[in-house]
Amino acid sequence: MTRVVHVVRSAGFAGVERYICTTAGGLADRGWDVTVVGGLASAMSDALTPQVRYVAAADRTLAVALALARLGRTDVVHVHMTAAELAAVVARPRNRAPIVATRHFAARRSGLATGRLLARRIATEISISTFVNDRIERPATVLHNPVPTTLRSPATARVVLIAQRLESEKQTAIGLHAWAQSDLARDGWVLAVAGDGGERATLEQLTHTLGIAGSVRFLGQVKDMERCRSEAGLFLATAPEEPFGLSLVEAMAAGLPIVAADGGAHRETLGENPDLLFPADDVAGAAKRLRALAEAPEARASYGTKLRQRARSQFSVERHLDGLESIYECVLNRRVGS
Repeated sequence: MTRVVHVVRSAGFAGVERYICTTAGGLADRGWDVTVVGGLASAMSDALTPQVRYVAAADRTLAVALALARLGRTDVVHVHMTAAELAAVVARPRNRAPIVATRHFAARRSGLATGRLLARRIATEISISTFVNDRIERPATVLHNPVPTTLRSPATARVVLIAQRLESEKQTAIGLHAWAQSDLARDGWVLAVAGDGGERATLEQLTHTLGIAGSVRFLGQVKDMERCRSEAGLFLATAPEEPFGLSLVEAMAAGLPIVAADGGAHRETLGENPDLLFPADDVAGAAKRLRALAEAPEARASYGTKLRQRARSQFSVERHLDGLESIYECVLNRRVGS
């Protein structure tokens, strides 16, 4: 049985860690021997299937490297983010496994020396979107993140959902301003904000400044996002340079109609649909699209159906695993031939 280890150096559980759990479980179902190292231990243990071994590691590069080295024989080491890449390079003298790196962010690695070192040691790289691929050091294989398709009722609930880390790059404040301008609260709608981060207190204060505190719910870190999506009627994505937008594509897979900033990979994931996209930072544009869809339940249902179909065809777990297995097999064949 071929052994693959997914590695992340983090103490969190966000899009990267959720991707790892989905992929690890899918690979295990297909007969791979899968181990995951790193991430928030409690959340990772809950999200991983029983067939996947989990190894907790402190949020330090050396700790992750030691955990990886202790695993012994490994066929493929699949790393996520620069710190995990470095940990795999440190551990490589012990396992000699080829390193596959997924690039989750639209940026070059920091530090010229670090970039050169990793470029020499990494066997192949994967970009999660064309948007990311165009902004890293060298072209990689584009393989979109997968999402399971879930069933939900037609989008009738009067809830607008934002689901993202509450950090500056997500520009959640744009969503709050757009919510205020839409005046949907007067029609009985509420805004639910799922996620946590360094800007939460500032955003909560902003709701009082804008006079919308009574219609905005900050949910914090939500374990059951499927239920959260099932209780929403619209999804709002505000990040202007989203590398992929896992929460957005999960909303697509659930058939949830979406309003999103026209930037990053959103046009790539949603398709060229100006009715769903507003110019990044355009509060009035976001508010206008929210209100237009809120007032048109038939259009919401139609958009939701189209988006679910797109998610099934473009971002299915099976399609992603097919691509990933092809990459692993290519790397392993290259190793045998060397």
